[in-house]
Amino acid sequence: EEPFRTGLRAYLADHAFGNAGWPALVDALDRVTALDVRAWSRVWIEEPGRPTVEVVRQGDAVELVQSDPLGRGIHWPQRTVLGAPDEDGWIERPVTLDGPRVRAELPDEAGHRVPIVVPNADGLGYGLFLLDDHTVASLLRDLPTLPRPVPRAAAWIDLWEMMLEGRVPVPGMVELALALSAPAEDELIANEALGDLTALFWRFTSGSRRDRLAPRLERVLWERLLESDSTSRKGAYFNAWRSIAVTPGAVDRMRALWSGDLVVDGLPLSERDQTTLALQLAIREPHRADSTLDAQRVRIENPDRRARFDFIRPAASPDPAVRDSFFASLRQLESRSREEWVVAALRYLHHPLRAESAVRYIRPALDLLEEVKATGDIFFPTRWLSATLGGHASAEAVGVVRAFLEEHPDYPAPLLKKLLQEADPLMRAARLSGRGTLP
Repeated sequence: EEPFRTGLRAYLADHAFGNAGWPALVDALDRVTALDVRAWSRVWIEEPGRPTVEVVRQGDAVELVQSDPLGRGIHWPQRTVLGAPDEDGWIERPVTLDGPRVRAELPDEAGHRVPIVVPNADGLGYGLFLLDDHTVASLLRDLPTLPRPVPRAAAWIDLWEMMLEGRVPVPGMVELALALSAPAEDELIANEALGDLTALFWRFTSGSRRDRLAPRLERVLWERLLESDSTSRKGAYFNAWRSIAVTPGAVDRMRALWSGDLVVDGLPLSERDQTTLALQLAIREPHRADSTLDAQRVRIENPDRRARFDFIRPAASPDPAVRDSFFASLRQLESRSREEWVVAALRYLHHPLRAESAVRYIRPALDLLEEVKATGDIFFPTRWLSATLGGHASAEAVGVVRAFLEEHPDYPAPLLKKLLQEADPLMRAARLSGRGTLP
């Protein structure tokens, strides 16, 4: 702390009433410490990418092996915390990753190595943390029993990242997400697990497996909704249930909630909630969509919310011609003026249940991206891409994106990075669900 203050004072004094950039600050700090701040800055600030940090068991000790996935041979100096269970519940060891390999001692349990080693137990490390096979197997079974919430959350993120790399099975993550979202779990962790559960269901599980999985997920989430004493928890379970509900019985229950025939104590449904239910019903019951949406429009009293509903409604229409006409309207600048409405409508247009027919909108949406950037808010291109690609996980959708990239080798770098970022989950989902491959 003190050398940092000294360097900062020198930096401010040297450049008083003038301009200075990041390199000047790095130089000032580098002069007052034995640490190589210039090397730190080159890796962390100036270079792209992230480290891979692998846990390697060495008897009763552990090695953290850091590598550069881009093959440049660089290392990211950082501090992390190694966590593991012990006789008293949980133990943590601070570790400084200042080279390619760092060894840390951990206690054993009556002469046996600890079953779980969490390499980023404080959640502050940055990188792809690869857990050893023994830890993965133990966490998939016992993660909810770890005694501290932060290591539980950090371990869940590590497993999620490993799943995205194809190193942890999706079905195991579904079961673990269901366990981590239990009423007894910390609310922040439970909410994260519920959000990830819906992603696992829609993006990382193929249609046939999804059909087998849906009844149990619907039942467990509904039971937890009824049992919860907290309004916020009820709301979280309801949102997850509403997203996943696809079986006839669950859709009937959704309709009863929307119509008012079913009321759940402690779960107040606002006009916005009722509108979302109506739009979700329109996706699930196309034969009743028009009557449902007509009835919902009459219910909406606020003129601004009614205008929003009228804008979104065509995107949820069961008529492909109406959906085509809606998307065509987005080519006009005035139709994109309410960007939040546009993003919401695109999510219904590309709902996973409509994904097969919605693939045809991906390429024209990509063709519009430069215009969207030129005429919209700074965040609109990313949200446009997220809403366009978020409901897809098919090889066909991946093919559309790849064809666009191949046909635009000189695409503007800022937009290219946004597109690659938003397409990455699609490509991983296609591979992990068996619907496509990654390069």
